Amino acid sequence: MQQLSTDTLIEAVNRLMADIGIHAQNKEEAAVQRLDHCAKALCTQLKAIQELEAHNLRCHSAETDKKFTRYEDLPPLPVEDRERFK
Repeated sequence: MQQLSTDTLIEAVNRLMADIGIHAQNKEEAAVQRLDHCAKALCTQLKAIQELEAHNLRCHSAETDKKFTRYEDLPPLPVEDRERFK
């Protein structure tokens, strides 16, 4: 599996946070609705970041936790272990 970057989503979160800050100071009805839309989008972005990080963690653990089922598939021993084995 390929690991995915969260950089774009983090930039989107930063932009949404800036928009929320702008709309929070305005008390007009349109600004309140826009604030609600920004808050929902922010929750969606944060959930997507969480899912991507979980995916990347699964990818990393799949790479490091390789299981060898046959003797022929085992990687060669390091030199010091070979000497000790002999």
